[in-house]
Amino acid sequence: MDSQITLVNPAKSTTYTFTPNSMISASITASQSPGKPLYTLTTNSTDSSVIKDARPGSGGAVVAKIARHLMLPDAVAFVGPDGGKPKEIRVGKWMKEAKLGGNSGYIIETGEGFRVFFRRHVEHRLALFLDSDLDTPLAFFRLPNPEHPLSAVSIVIDGRVPEEFHIQVLLAFMYEEHRMRQHEKWTLTAEARTTATNGRWGYATAGSGQYMS
Repeated sequence: MDSQITLVNPAKSTTYTFTPNSMISASITASQSPGKPLYTLTTNSTDSSVIKDARPGSGGAVVAKIARHLMLPDAVAFVGPDGGKPKEIRVGKWMKEAKLGGNSGYIIETGEGFRVFFRRHVEHRLALFLDSDLDTPLAFFRLPNPEHPLSAVSIVIDGRVPEEFHIQVLLAFMYEEHRMRQHEKWTLTAEARTTATNGRWGYATAGSGQYMS
């Protein structure tokens, strides 16, 4: 059965901005309340990340976690729509590898009555789609404007997406962006070594930095 999102007076999109320009340690604000931190993001020496509620009176409650492991499967945890402690789930069970419309990515069951398809994107770097509509993003990654040094990375979520699902969207983007960044670092290191040894070390990649559809 096709996924559906009922469009009844859809709200405006929400932009979550990571300040300073980092998806490792940042204050996260939402466009509806600019200048007022909604979450704080911290990442420890083992690359595990924690998102806490930064609103007054929240007590800094943990709302989501990303546990990255070398030997064991990675896991995420997030609060449900009814609150409570974040429930942990393996990334592979939460983001299931899939191929739709000729594109490789991940299916996420939202628990809100629809499924989404999350993938790397040549224009947006990362984008989230309804699995029955692969043309119009429900959420996408917005890179900083290079002409404005103080601009920061952000994630834009369409008003059709239920607010209860927003934290999962943020987690998915944070998790996959980290994987992309780690791969980019490895690629740059490999290319530098290949150049230094006149092609005798490993292999070189195109190094375009683009993630093709």
